[in-house]
Amino acid sequence: MDSRDRRLALIKGRFCAALVESVFCSAGYTISRVGREASVARLMKIGCDDFLPDFLAWRAVGRVLPLELHQFLAIEIKYRADLRQFLRREAPACLSMLKERWPRFYIVLVTDAPQAGRSCFQTICVRDYIAHAEVVTKDLHELGHLGIYRSTIEWHEALAQPLFATLNASAPRTQPLRRTRRSVHSVVRALNA
Repeated sequence: MDSRDRRLALIKGRFCAALVESVFCSAGYTISRVGREASVARLMKIGCDDFLPDFLAWRAVGRVLPLELHQFLAIEIKYRADLRQFLRREAPACLSMLKERWPRFYIVLVTDAPQAGRSCFQTICVRDYIAHAEVVTKDLHELGHLGIYRSTIEWHEALAQPLFATLNASAPRTQPLRRTRRSVHSVVRALNA
């Protein structure tokens, strides 16, 4: 993967994180960023961190006087163009370890190329993972206990699809960036003349 492809994947990943955060906020969750994109990332690294949560989400689910009860989730967002490859090759490596450390851990996979009839937003509930079995995803709205409605997902997919199409259709750059900047400056000078 060249540097341009890495930058494009980073842009898509950040866009996906914003969309997923919006989905959970729409469902009444409070969000706190805690992963590598947080204001203060982890100060100490211990073990595999490929699946550290991007954010923690919680919402009130009841009251036992005088306490308020909350549903608490650790959520990692991954953009993947090829979900099948990710589920076969990458996901099984950390899922067993995650199941022990983060039983309420959800991996939300966002793709611009879902299989027919599937959502752009798919989820792996780590608690349900079975070692040495095929990793299975569910569309995010299918996890009823999360309180996320299909209409919310459809609205966010309508936001995501045009942007993915634009990013995927971007023509490869044929000139180095420096030369492109010079060209832009010469056009601006010509317009001002």
